[in-house]
Amino acid sequence: MGEFDSAKQLAETISDRDRRAEAFAEIAKEYATVGEFDLALQLAESITRQDYYRDLLSPFALSGVEGSAIASRLAETGEFDNALELARSLRGNEGKAVALAAIALYANLDRLDKLVPLAISTNQKIALATIAGQYLEKDKFDLAIELTAILETAKGSEAAIVKLARQYAGAFHFCKQ
Repeated sequence: MGEFDSAKQLAETISDRDRRAEAFAEIAKEYATVGEFDLALQLAESITRQDYYRDLLSPFALSGVEGSAIASRLAETGEFDNALELARSLRGNEGKAVALAAIALYANLDRLDKLVPLAISTNQKIALATIAGQYLEKDKFDLAIELTAILETAKGSEAAIVKLARQYAGAFHFCKQ
């Protein structure tokens, strides 16, 4: 990692803010390429220009697994909009589903509402089931039931998830009365 440290120190000496941001973005991409996601994220957070931050995340559009891990980390640290933008950019349904589900775990109610249209439009059943579960935890039974109804109409092997979500919704609703 000595080469990265040297590159980072050199980049810090660049007086032009835009050029420094470009250099940091390139270094962060290299960190991510070698699997140092925490260091890549840390360096990305130090970049002040939004477009360079977005560009930094774009290489992960090709890799759903790494992209979903970074989206989860962004959501966990409160960078919900960046996490959602990254999730939207991911190619491949599996990575996108995992990213949306991970973001849902850290989202407040307003942010959950932003996830639903993307999960529905991309037919991400795992994400929808996770969002439904989060609605249940936030006592929004009507929204959870609405999502399980959407899941029921979707084809696939998620029938067990739907059944489980409906059972939880019924149990929580019964307990709250």
